[in-house]
Amino acid sequence: MEIFPIDEQGLLFISPDIDDWGVVTSRDIYVVFDLDNDLDLGIPEIPNQLLYIYFPFEDRELPD
Repeated sequence: MEIFPIDEQGLLFISPDIDDWGVVTSRDIYVVFDLDNDLDLGIPEIPNQLLYIYFPFEDRELPD
């Protein structure tokens, strides 16, 4: 799994489904917005470590 920075400061990232949470924590990422239709697997459940926001929306009819 790869995480791609989308800003010059390296503070905002985009990725496919997260299947390796070690990559996320190694980049000191503390907030994840999941806009996909499925929850990511293995979401860490340690208190005060990560904020995971699941907000799926249907985008199939939107233009590419």
